[in-house]
Amino acid sequence: VLGLIPKAGLADGVALLEQAALEGTPGIRQAALPALGDCGPEADAVFCRLLDRRLAGAWPAAAGLELLETSAKRLDPGVRERLAKIEAARSKEDPLAAWEDSLEGGDPQKGSFLFWVRAHASCKQCHVVGAEGGTAGPALTGIGSRKSRRDLLEAMLFPSKTITPGFESVALLLDSDAVDTGVVLRERATERLLRGPDEAQKAVP
Repeated sequence: VLGLIPKAGLADGVALLEQAALEGTPGIRQAALPALGDCGPEADAVFCRLLDRRLAGAWPAAAGLELLETSAKRLDPGVRERLAKIEAARSKEDPLAAWEDSLEGGDPQKGSFLFWVRAHASCKQCHVVGAEGGTAGPALTGIGSRKSRRDLLEAMLFPSKTITPGFESVALLLDSDAVDTGVVLRERATERLLRGPDEAQKAVP
């Protein structure tokens, strides 16, 4: 419904969307911001006010990403100046700083679609949730109770930084000079059992 307000041409449409962005539930805020982005230059002052709240630490984290992404499409100098201040304030030492606004909020339905359906993500190819998914990577059932949001963000951005025990990949140079790669499932005195990138298991002497 909020997305229809800019198209309706209401005289108080921008004011209504600003109120929704300030006073609504997290979901309402997330919907109001893109709708504000569809409004004309009259919405620039609203974005300046909202970004001032973000700079003062008074903007809810659950709608932080939507505010920055929508504001980034505005050409108004005041909006651009405030965005530059936000970026300049990020820690230069923290490798996750550029993505910190994605730690809160989000949409569970969109996240589920991304995990299970979107081919370019391929999450389900390597990770199992419940009884579905692949086994090349660690199971993610209940992962939110075992890892912090920052841990999960780091794992998505830098998946090789911390490898879950039991999922380290190895490369074995064979007597034939061929190389077998995979995860060691079992190791004995005479052979190692590898699970390769194609999920097939192979005994390597």
